[in-house]
Amino acid sequence: MIILDGGLGRQLSENGAPFRQPEWSALALMEAPHTVREVHDQFIAAGADVITTNTYAIVPFHIGEDRYEDQGGALLELAAKLARDAADSVPREVQVAASVPPMFGSYLPEQFEVQGARRMMLQFRRYLAPVADIFVGETLGSVAEATTYLDVFSDCAADLWLSVTLEDRDPVDGAPRLRSGEPLSELLLSIEGMRFDALLFNCSQPEVMNDAVCISRAELEAFTAQHGAARPMIGAYANAFPLMDEEYKASNASVHQLRQTPEKSAGHHAGLRLTVARAWIAMSERFLSHPSVRHVASCLEAAGHRHGVIALDDTARSAEEAAAALGVETGAIVKTLVFTAGDPETPVIALVAGDRQCDVKALAARVGVTGKCKRPDADRVKAATGYAIGGVSPVGLPAGLPVFIDASLFRFPVVWAAAGHPHCVFQAAPSDLETLASAAVTDGISIAG
Repeated sequence: MIILDGGLGRQLSENGAPFRQPEWSALALMEAPHTVREVHDQFIAAGADVITTNTYAIVPFHIGEDRYEDQGGALLELAAKLARDAADSVPREVQVAASVPPMFGSYLPEQFEVQGARRMMLQFRRYLAPVADIFVGETLGSVAEATTYLDVFSDCAADLWLSVTLEDRDPVDGAPRLRSGEPLSELLLSIEGMRFDALLFNCSQPEVMNDAVCISRAELEAFTAQHGAARPMIGAYANAFPLMDEEYKASNASVHQLRQTPEKSAGHHAGLRLTVARAWIAMSERFLSHPSVRHVASCLEAAGHRHGVIALDDTARSAEEAAAALGVETGAIVKTLVFTAGDPETPVIALVAGDRQCDVKALAARVGVTGKCKRPDADRVKAATGYAIGGVSPVGLPAGLPVFIDASLFRFPVVWAAAGHPHCVFQAAPSDLETLASAAVTDGISIAG
């Protein structure tokens, strides 16, 4: 988990720094830059792992065309220095995220124009690249804004984060949209194959972000599994402003007030945000902290495997459920089946493709016993493997257990296996799984399901 800083503009205003519209947070940079440094220091002291440059309002929309042309470069350079100096002043690692805002105003995707945006984004890149550990395109509201940003910064040395804002006035459960009205699914399709290290959601009501996080995670996991790409991070930082509906003043016309709660209490509002944040963390961590999952993760790490354990919102007890949750073919799901064979009965493991069944006679013959292999009860499975039924992993099994891997799994470049819990899985190439599980590749131990 990475902890970001808070809203710079909000904190500048709370601290009494120069602050008004239309300049927004740029006014403090122009009139009292020391106040910007103070805010960076406050966020670092509060535990932020990443601080963001005060560059969100250094665009013509906020400071005017003439001032942008005359002072834009110098202001970007000053903001970069203030953040870098603050990050370098503490003994622990703090990264600097260079903020790249909407070039034509927040929540106004209809104003976006590609050529003008590219020209300004290139200036941001020129002045911020020397200090940036991360570039983050923030509050981008359309597919065109997002893809233009990713294109302009595609070959920069810093990490590249994309953060989009969601429509929250009339949300549809299970179908999140960008501010432009375009489906989130359209954005995900458009950025497949483009370089980005994180996909975030910001400046939207926190209540609409859960669907976006879950859908994005599933779609991107499926894409990275198919293409062998690195898995981007998923994250969120919500809006503390009132809902941007038709009755609310234009987003850039006034200094927004914190969203009012029924109690109209700042403390209650902070508690609400903390509850939502905990829910986002829990979506991943509620399963990843399970002892069996931690055991699998440790084994993968010790083996130098480059893919870790991921948590699914939906259960993956069956191959069909896992395939649906990951958006992959059922055959790419590894069924880790536990049998007993011989007299006395001893455990044996078969790793079988999700669209096939284990041929228990063939497995028995491969083990070297007559008759059929048998399925033990749940207590015997737990005693033999250390895992409960529904989460038996092929990794981290007790030494000496015979493991056979179905040759039909090698149809797929990537397969997915259980990771100690019905909601947790990991991915691997079949040849890597063969090594991780110390398994013998075997033909003929499966039949069509």
